[in-house]
Amino acid sequence: MTTCPPLMTAKELIRLPRGRERHELVRGRLVTMPLRGTREGTVVASDSGLAAPF
Repeated sequence: MTTCPPLMTAKELIRLPRGRERHELVRGRLVTMPLRGTREGTVVASDSGLAAPF
């Protein structure tokens, strides 16, 4: 039998310390990912600029 971590609220998410990881709530479950690097941020910014006229 597997145990699931308890569900988290948005209020609890806001209280998490900020660091080198990005946190999201997906259906009440905490999902942790590394922060994006400079290269990925640049690509996203340039892509969003291309889509802006549409």
